[in-house]
Formats: sequence, structure tokens, C-alpha cells
Amino acid sequence: PLGPGLKSPEARTLEYLEEVAIATAKQIASGKLKVTRQRPLTERLLRSAIGVSFIRDKIFDKARAQVMKLTNGLYPAPLKIIEVVKTGLEKGQPSGTEAEIKGFGELSQTPHSKALIGLFHGQTLCKKNKFGKPAKVPKTLAVLGAGLMGAGIAQVSVDKGYQTILKDVSTAGLVRGEQQIRTA
Repeated sequence: PLGPGLKSPEARTLEYLEEVAIATAKQIASGKLKVTRQRPLTERLLRSAIGVSFIRDKIFDKARAQVMKLTNGLYPAPLKIIEVVKTGLEKGQPSGTEAEIKGFGELSQTPHSKALIGLFHGQTLCKKNKFGKPAKVPKTLAVLGAGLMGAGIAQVSVDKGYQTILKDVSTAGLVRGEQQIRTA
């Protein structure tokens, strides 16, 4: 409680806190009150460690090794990102931004990029159902070819409750496919 009055001590305390908050915000906005924020210890340690070139090189070598392990060197973008971040840390933000612009321009014109963009558009197109809902729900499914793939498709279809017809060019292939389905 901050003093006697007509209002309850709890209500007066909230009013007082609001007044102090508004006054403090006005002082910060006008520049009369300076706010000094200290970064967390982990961030300060990381910033100072990255400032040492030997440690920075080790960090980037480790990152590069992990990217190579995950991508087998097939995707150039993660390696370019590491290179751009390193440039920004070593030469400053303007150089890092310039390296990012240049790297994006290079990567956007590679065959990898064009293939991945095509893959994205294909996946997006497949998600759209341009035929609408079926007029009637299918109950029977036919699979042509009783090889490994055909028998697998037929097996999954049977498990989902569809009446499944399996066709193959040879009787021996059809028998193998049926055996594969029965033993699964």
C-alpha cells in the first residue's frame, strides 16, 4: 500500500506502477534516460571466441564438415551460406551482404537450383486436386505387373481394404507376386 485514500491499496498500487511505467517510457523515448543492456554470458563468450581467427576457423571447419556429411557435397547452397557468414564476420556487414547477393545470384542459376525449383513446383501441383471429389468411391483396384513393385502396391491396397486385381504377363510372375502378398 502506498498511502491512505479512497481506493483500495491494491488499486492504488497498480495506478502508481502505471504512472511510473509511463514516466519511465517517456524518459527513454526522449533520451533523458539511457538503458544499458548487458548481453547474456553465453552470447558474450561466443562473440569474443568468434573474434579469435583460430577459433573462428575451427568453427567454420566443423560446420563445413557437418554439411559435407549431411549433403555429400551434392547441395552447394549450405556451403555457400557458411562462406558468406564467414565473409560477414571477417570483413564486416557490408562485405557480408555483398557476398550474400553475389552468392545468391550464382546459386540461383545452377542446374541444382533449377531442378529443386522444378521439384517444388511439382510437389505443389500434386498437392492440388484439380479433378475434385470422385463421383463414387472406388472399391476395386487393378495392378498391372506382379513384380516387386506391383506386388507391393497390391499388398498395401489389400491392407487398406480394396478388392485388388493383380495382372502379369506370365503365370510364374503372377504366382510369385501372390506368394509375396500372402507371406507379408
